[in-house]
Amino acid sequence: MPFLFQKFHNWKYSAQTILLGAALLAYGLFAGQQGFHWDDWGFVWMMRFGGAERLLDYFSVARPVLARMYLVTLPLLGANPLAWQVFALFWRAACAIAMWWALKQIFPKYPREIFWISLLALVYPGFSQHSIAIAYGHYSLLFTAFWLSLGLMIVALRAEKRKWIPLSAALILSAWSLFSAEYAFGLELLRPVFLWFAIANASDTLKTKIIKTLRAYIPYLLILLAFIIWRVFIFGFQMYDAELFDSSATGAPSGLSALPRMIVDALLNASVRAWTGLLDFSAYADFGARLLTLTLIIIIGAFLFLVHYDSHLSLITRHSSLPAPHSARSSQPLLPFTLLGILALLTAGIPFYVAGLPITLNFPNDRFTMSFAFGAASLLVGLINLIRKNEYRAVALSLLVALSIGKQIQFAHAFREDWELQKSFFWQLTWRAPQIEPGTALLSDDSAIRFSTDYSLAGPLNWLYNPGNPNGGVDYAYFFIGTRLHHELPDLKENLPIQSNVRLSSFSGNTSDMLVFQFRTPACLHILDPKYDSDIPAPPNSISVTKDMLADGIPVLTARTLQALPLSDVSRIVTDGTAGAAPPSFLFGTEPPHTWCYYFQKADLARQSGNWEQVAELGDQAFAIPYLPDDASEFLPFIEAYLRLGRMDDARQWTRNASRQMPVIAPALCAVWQRVAADEIAIPESALEKTIRELKYCPSQ
Repeated sequence: MPFLFQKFHNWKYSAQTILLGAALLAYGLFAGQQGFHWDDWGFVWMMRFGGAERLLDYFSVARPVLARMYLVTLPLLGANPLAWQVFALFWRAACAIAMWWALKQIFPKYPREIFWISLLALVYPGFSQHSIAIAYGHYSLLFTAFWLSLGLMIVALRAEKRKWIPLSAALILSAWSLFSAEYAFGLELLRPVFLWFAIANASDTLKTKIIKTLRAYIPYLLILLAFIIWRVFIFGFQMYDAELFDSSATGAPSGLSALPRMIVDALLNASVRAWTGLLDFSAYADFGARLLTLTLIIIIGAFLFLVHYDSHLSLITRHSSLPAPHSARSSQPLLPFTLLGILALLTAGIPFYVAGLPITLNFPNDRFTMSFAFGAASLLVGLINLIRKNEYRAVALSLLVALSIGKQIQFAHAFREDWELQKSFFWQLTWRAPQIEPGTALLSDDSAIRFSTDYSLAGPLNWLYNPGNPNGGVDYAYFFIGTRLHHELPDLKENLPIQSNVRLSSFSGNTSDMLVFQFRTPACLHILDPKYDSDIPAPPNSISVTKDMLADGIPVLTARTLQALPLSDVSRIVTDGTAGAAPPSFLFGTEPPHTWCYYFQKADLARQSGNWEQVAELGDQAFAIPYLPDDASEFLPFIEAYLRLGRMDDARQWTRNASRQMPVIAPALCAVWQRVAADEIAIPESALEKTIRELKYCPSQ
């Protein structure tokens, strides 16, 4: 084993190989099990149904230069989730390798420090959204362009011949990175600082160093100034308001008063809280035994390997022209890397402060922490150099990297679970609603899907129900009540017009043409019907308690869902036997096994059309397997079918089972018996009275 390690450490590409390996461990474990989330849905939907013109129009109000990249990559990779995960992983690793290479040009005497900075930035735990592969794969590409530009700048600075070649490439990459998106703006502001460290010569006077730095920086400064003029005065802030410069009624710059707090929160979140968050192991509770074991093996294996690798890191330079690194404790790396870290953290948030966007460690605003990754890593490595012994430093850094890999596996697992929920939602939706009348809006107050907005999910919704859409029109809308109420959704009242723009397409509807639903696992998707669901228990006063009850499978409607319930018109679901929609297999995979939720959705569809024989038949099939619900309210269609068909023993049995499982639904169970009796169905009076007496809590007739 020592021989193998020695051979590995002598290999000149070992640092790059470890960075690639770390990227695979952190981001590759679930690459084949990931799908689309958030803005990625909009990108693939626009490209498929609107083409290049739709995409260019969309980016014209956001990042028009960035659109050119999407025009190349989207037709090439299409709507293949795995291809996009590979794309994002490649550029994530490439960014870390480019960072390592650029820093090596600037700090050739500190290979250990630049290796750890690059590795920590690669697995930086403040950023959780790598799985949104289309959006952040492109941002990783742009960061790669910045670091390549930085490295080529130093190559051009030291070249004796044809320096115009690396200089031209550096300028082009700098301009491309800046004008495509503002995420690397803070790093670009530090270019003269990088130049200063690269040019530094002990024999030069301070004046000479300043002159050399400014002379080398002038062409990059011109690009930076051109970008600022274009972004502020020509293109403007079309997507976000420049809230920092907003004025109050008194004319005072109100945004400036909140700036200090915003900066402090951003710095604490991106540095201290991002790293201390590694000590939160609660997400591992959601792992199965096999996944938890595998993750522990990866974490422990990465830790042991990195400790060993650091002890032999100096061997990398034996076959290169670099000076040997210091082997004993030295305070020299403390100053440049700590200084760079502090400056990078301070400048990283400037574009987001101007737009009034808070930097948090929660979805979706932790996307901005991509810009802080280098600063957080550099500051950490600089401070860890305060530790006296190399061995202790190696242990600290290796532990941080190993735990960060574990944290990224946690994030990827959460996105994988969210993708499974998306697939479950759309399969259940098409089972319950094979076709939906155009012009219908789907309305929800609470959804188990965490990493997509309602506008995002409008893409696959229209894809399912209008797959031949030639013009990318929006025939169906998906609204979260809390987001759209009093905006696109004027009020929760009948017969109010709805107007909404989804990805540059207009949706026109009416509040009387909506389907209200609730989707919160472990329950199935519930398309709500005022006739049958008005007896579901009312929500408690606490929103958090309501969410906890839903998460435990206890049937309850949220307050806003209860308010919207009368607007749910299930007649918008077509039941005439026409061919139904089906999620595209290249997106959602093959149809999942028909477990409980399949039988419930089909029974709910049959109940809508009054086909009680089919409801009972589906119940017989499900209960015989046996499949049973986690949400006891899902017994209701089958109990009603058994009652209407005169199968009193079955109705009594499943009423008792449902009541014992969740006594809270006793009023809804009573309502079923009373409703059937009111329809003059022959129910023995003794059975009705006995059931009502056993259930105790029944709504008055």
